[in-house]
Amino acid sequence: MTKFYLFSKNKISSLPLHPLFKDRLGFYLFLLIFLSATSTAISQSCTLNAGLPQTICANDVMQLDGTSPSAVYVSGPIWSQVSGPTVIISDPTLDKPIITGFIPGNTYEFAFSAECPNGDTPSQTVAITVNPITIADAGSDIASCPDSTGSIIISGNSPGPGETGVWSIVGANNANVTINLPGSASTPITLPDTNAGTSTLRWTITGSGVSPCSSFDEITITNYGGELPISAGNDITLSNCYTVSQSTNFNASFGGNNINGQQGTWTFVSGPSDPTSSIANINNANSGISNLIEGTYTFRWDVVGPCASGSDTVSIIVPEATQDVTDATIDDDNIRLCDATATQVTLVGTTPDFTNETVLWELISGPAVTIVNPTNSTTQVTGLSNPNSYQFRYTITNTVTGCTSTDTGRVRYNSGSISITVNSGNDIVGTCGETSIDVPFSFVNGNQTQYSIISGPDDSAITFPTNYQTQSGTSATIDVFDVPGIYRVNFRRRRTGDQLTSCGEANDAINITISAPPSGSNAGTSQSFLCGQVDGTLAGSSVALGEQSVWTQVSGPNTATIADIYAQTTAISGMIPGTYIFRYTVSAGPTCTPPSVSDTTIEVSPVSNFPVNAGVDQIDICVGAPVQLAADPGTAAQTGVWTAADPGISFSDINDPNAIATGFSLASTTYTLTWTLDIVDNSGCTLAPASDTVDITTNADASPTAANAGVDQCLAGGVTNVSLSGNAPDPLDEEGLWTVSPSAGVTFAPNATQFDAVATVPSDGVYTFTWTIGYAAPPTNSCPTTADDVEIVIADVNTSVSAGTDKSLCLDPVLLSFDMDADPAPAGGTGTWTLVSGGRFSVDDENSPTATFSNLLDGTYVFEWVIDFGDCPVTTSADQVTVEIGIPPTTANIQGGDQVICAANNTTITADALVNPATESGVWSVVSGPNTPTINDPNNENITVTGLTTGTYVFNWTVTSSSPLCPTSTDTINVDVFAPTNAGADQDLCEVNSVLLEATSGTTGTWTQVANGAPVSTITQSPSNNNTANASVVPGNTYIFRFTTDYPTGPPNCNNSSEVTITVSSGPSVPPTAGADQVLCEADTTTATLAGSVPPGDVGLTAEWSFLAEPATSVANITTPGANNTTVTGLSEPGIYITMEFCY
Repeated sequence: MTKFYLFSKNKISSLPLHPLFKDRLGFYLFLLIFLSATSTAISQSCTLNAGLPQTICANDVMQLDGTSPSAVYVSGPIWSQVSGPTVIISDPTLDKPIITGFIPGNTYEFAFSAECPNGDTPSQTVAITVNPITIADAGSDIASCPDSTGSIIISGNSPGPGETGVWSIVGANNANVTINLPGSASTPITLPDTNAGTSTLRWTITGSGVSPCSSFDEITITNYGGELPISAGNDITLSNCYTVSQSTNFNASFGGNNINGQQGTWTFVSGPSDPTSSIANINNANSGISNLIEGTYTFRWDVVGPCASGSDTVSIIVPEATQDVTDATIDDDNIRLCDATATQVTLVGTTPDFTNETVLWELISGPAVTIVNPTNSTTQVTGLSNPNSYQFRYTITNTVTGCTSTDTGRVRYNSGSISITVNSGNDIVGTCGETSIDVPFSFVNGNQTQYSIISGPDDSAITFPTNYQTQSGTSATIDVFDVPGIYRVNFRRRRTGDQLTSCGEANDAINITISAPPSGSNAGTSQSFLCGQVDGTLAGSSVALGEQSVWTQVSGPNTATIADIYAQTTAISGMIPGTYIFRYTVSAGPTCTPPSVSDTTIEVSPVSNFPVNAGVDQIDICVGAPVQLAADPGTAAQTGVWTAADPGISFSDINDPNAIATGFSLASTTYTLTWTLDIVDNSGCTLAPASDTVDITTNADASPTAANAGVDQCLAGGVTNVSLSGNAPDPLDEEGLWTVSPSAGVTFAPNATQFDAVATVPSDGVYTFTWTIGYAAPPTNSCPTTADDVEIVIADVNTSVSAGTDKSLCLDPVLLSFDMDADPAPAGGTGTWTLVSGGRFSVDDENSPTATFSNLLDGTYVFEWVIDFGDCPVTTSADQVTVEIGIPPTTANIQGGDQVICAANNTTITADALVNPATESGVWSVVSGPNTPTINDPNNENITVTGLTTGTYVFNWTVTSSSPLCPTSTDTINVDVFAPTNAGADQDLCEVNSVLLEATSGTTGTWTQVANGAPVSTITQSPSNNNTANASVVPGNTYIFRFTTDYPTGPPNCNNSSEVTITVSSGPSVPPTAGADQVLCEADTTTATLAGSVPPGDVGLTAEWSFLAEPATSVANITTPGANNTTVTGLSEPGIYITMEFCY
């Protein structure tokens, strides 16, 4: 490289402007501004986007996916077909028209184009490839009688070469079809005779390849049904343990369901009554039948139809009624004790309803215990011990009829701390395209594991949180993830039962990251911002569900403002003249790399080529001396050109504002040089070039010979001797001198004044040698010396230099930056960091091997460490480094500290808002607590929690970055809940010796008896502050019990109490007698006389008559229900009225 320096230069002072010129200048500036504003208004740019290439199947809808975000177009946008067989575009002026008439096996290309107000004509093309697929034909529908011989054949069309076909059943298989050869186009099917209905069969043809096409067609298969031989089933004898009537179910052969007339029908043949109206479905082979009274019934099952016909009868024998028996049930038949100190429970069974009934509690499995009142419907059980399991049987027996009813219940311990850990506490990042994730978990104690997806991407069709799913084993396969993104899944381990004592729950949540191959990226057409336009629109292609797009600026004369970097279409502003490159990146999860990237260019032209400045005039220039020029370079959108009126003037580079001018050969002469600026592209907004001049005035003295240091040199590494080749000074009156930088250790031979000296250098490096020529003493005149530089590069230019180690980083939350660790450039070389792929960044020193990079986004960056040696050629490829960047999430912070909730079962909790909601998400979860309360909006930083019960809850607010490289940020809050207590509903019991007291689950406290004159009750609680207790009672009394909580006294004081009233009847001292049964003839009377026993004079006893059952249209009336002797009138409807009962 050759450079000239002139060491002395005089300046010309600025001249004052004439007032008239100033006025005119003001007018011109006003005119310029006005024209600029007008030009901007009429010269707006526009852009469009034709979308991404598509590959569709022959049976898909072909639809173009254009985007036209600009507000104004002179014409268009409009679609046109570029290539492929001719098709029909539904409406070429729509952004997303439908294409019809395409032929499989072809690729179609379409152009999307428009004209902008500034004259630009943006256009993009997009290709759509149509893959062929054989269109499936399943054949004709079939309706048939049952067949298992293989004679019914379904026939689909044959798949094409490389295709496969399969038969499947869609929806409910009402015909109960069996497809014998589902992989064959032609296959027999089986229709059983025990079913009737219609099923839908689908014939699907699927192509081969990574993304195969498929087509399907459907037929219906109708099975008429009809089982042979015809059978009404075996005769049935019912139990005598009933009071009024009996019921049962038929069990006949299947007769059909009236498809094509194939159907069975039940007909009453004979019996003590006609119960036809009580047959639930007369055409159902297994119909229920009720209102059967004592006697023998005969029913006929008649089957008619094209597939099966015939009849059969069945007898139902109903023995004489003895009396119904009370259905034995245990209120809480699954009691779980989580407190190992608990030693007792109270079992509550149904109270007998009928005379002569007794009850019995028995232990049928487990170690021996004490059943305090085994013949009472409510009993205390003591002597329980951890870790045993117990099973009890409750039996109600009628001692006269022998009828019995039983139920069983369990009491088991499940003590010990409960916990669950999901995937060893680690988040899961699925591989690219993986949507089914196996999630291992481990637990301690508890009897049930469930999971719920509590949050996920906004684009997901899943409604969050999902219902909890029960999962057995130690692993769950979750396959409902539908779009890329981060899902948070909560697992809970708990204990289940009807009555839980001191039982809690445990939770653990992890993030599951789903990735998918990105659909592609299209940054839209390039644009020209002309005549002062400095803002506009970027239009990226559409993204698929779950994908994320981001706009970044790759280069430009300044940093433009992108309104929303995550929007597909966004405004840009704040630009200045020059060339900008913007990058549109589409990603769909961290494991599908690299993301799809597309760049678009925007050329911004100035509103004028002014101002222009050629530099200050230079005077007293020696004749023949080179002159260093210093013009204003203009903007990045402009090109400058030096010209001179004198053809003898030449420039080292006519486009360099700092060019060296030579050719000033005349003494005492003024040379005028012109520096002209013009925009690079005048195609849309023609601007007049702007020029300025600079005067170069010579004196009468001749300059020393212009120094020429020779051409730059590239020498191999290790060279120490450098041959210099400066030009020789005039030996008569000039002398030369070599100097060098850096100078340490450099020597010259024979000396530094020799124009072709040999320099000896100490090592590799870049050396700048300066050759200076001046007049020898005494100098001929006062003209300054001339000088020129030559650059000598001594280096091994083919040395491989490492860009450093690849990195996967979660950035420091404060610095949000990282440092490179490349090898330094070799001596003589300069390293420069360049971006190969990735998004936004800033760098403090692009030439430093340990440069600090900041202003980054989540994603993968590839940087290249380029080593250059000036003008020396380099044959070794630059090394690259891949840096995966994760931006840490907002630090989770729950406001207000831990909470104490008094006498309430709800609360509100607030966390700090997310700083970057576009790239991070927050979710609330329950870590532990006595139950799983309801969080109204788990993804909102402000939540309302309901359904709380007494105990300590731990809630987490977890903030997750979009990058799995960064750990989640979690804050925890403890909520101590002292819920209001309720002693339960008042009870009316009969002939019990103990009662179960049960306050609100989870509350703790003490049960006491409130004095009201009732006998003293013995109350036992186990544990001593359990919400349940057993209380002894004496029949014939009313008791009041109070539950008082034992919460800490505070502050605040959360204790409260509640009372329950329990009335215990002793039952009648004499059993009631309703009298003998009566048989009446309708023609004789419509009145009957009832003669029940006289009720005893027990305190509080009432007695009355009531109907348990009667004919549906009965108008019978009991004259005096409360009298033991009374009449019944209105017995006009034939039927059985033995269902009247006399009760105390």
